[in-house]
Amino acid sequence: MPVYRYRTKRGFRYMAKVFVDGRQYVKKGLTSRREALRAEKALLGKKGKPARELPKGPLLSAVAKDFFEIWSTQLKSSTLRALKSRYRNHVAPSLGNLPVDSCSYAVLSGWWKSMSASSLKEKNAVLGLLKKLFRHADVYFGIVNREVEKLLPYRDFSVHERKERAFLTFDQFGKVYALEKDPFFRLYLLVSFFTGMRISEARGLQGKCFDGKRLHVFQQVQSKCDGSGWRLTTPKTKASVRSYLLPSFLAEMIERHVKENGIGKDSFLFYARSRNDVFHLLPIGENTLSREIRRLSCLSGIPFTSHSFRHGEATLLASLGVPIEVIGRYLGHSSQEVTRAFYVHEMEEERRRIADLLDETYRKAFQDAEKAVQK
Repeated sequence: MPVYRYRTKRGFRYMAKVFVDGRQYVKKGLTSRREALRAEKALLGKKGKPARELPKGPLLSAVAKDFFEIWSTQLKSSTLRALKSRYRNHVAPSLGNLPVDSCSYAVLSGWWKSMSASSLKEKNAVLGLLKKLFRHADVYFGIVNREVEKLLPYRDFSVHERKERAFLTFDQFGKVYALEKDPFFRLYLLVSFFTGMRISEARGLQGKCFDGKRLHVFQQVQSKCDGSGWRLTTPKTKASVRSYLLPSFLAEMIERHVKENGIGKDSFLFYARSRNDVFHLLPIGENTLSREIRRLSCLSGIPFTSHSFRHGEATLLASLGVPIEVIGRYLGHSSQEVTRAFYVHEMEEERRRIADLLDETYRKAFQDAEKAVQK
């Protein structure tokens, strides 16, 4: 019988595992390979039957606890909270107290049917989390259960139209901009819309990123996984490292903002307006920006988020005749297919122009034929 080795916080441990009459017997926490071999002999006994009944593999709740402990240092705090919430609300009540190796397809499919019938929008995200937990049990606990792979992702066949992503037209942005009275946030709105930056990239702008004419994007602000603060990291992809040649009006506004607020090389352009932060060394919080965006959305009656500026800029450039390849590089996309499929939207004026062209063509081609038929 093979001997299994797995990693723990205290180093590597060995596991004795035997299968008799379709059942699995496991003994974990062994410190050496020799000890694991002796444990296998003791489990099998003299006649190939287990010497004593051992409990089955670990519970799914124990696997989930170990999973979140390991990934707590690798994931963003917001992502980790979302995963824990999905497990606590949708997985733990039904499957948390079951051993991983005892989760049969009948049990899993029953749980997945109840999930599919619910009104939850993130059904496939919950299924993905469950599959990650089972893979974690395979790698770190040596418990193999492939039944979860048979569950197919949920698909709502009643929905035929793709939901249109929210984006701001130039006129809508002008209405939103007129409602903002704070010069600090007015500058943020202009930078976000006319550059199409991600919110993390805008928060990561420092004095050294602005040279009077250009904004250089080579860093972003991310929250730490444990929620204890923030850190500066590289942008999302290699293509996200880019420079913007600013229009003159925007460059003048940023330069005035830098001089009036005493922003140095290591100071943030969009800083946390705290009394203790005299030198502006703390970036503005993501929640602060989100609250202001929500306030403007309610006042204007236009549903949008901070990411809508990015979609709006791509659509505006496309309407001005800028090629898709140039727009993709301008926004920092690694592939122009992403720009074409998700970021460039048809504006209502373009749809109306197409409808008018078709109407004119129809009238020219078929008007005489219709008159002849009516006679």
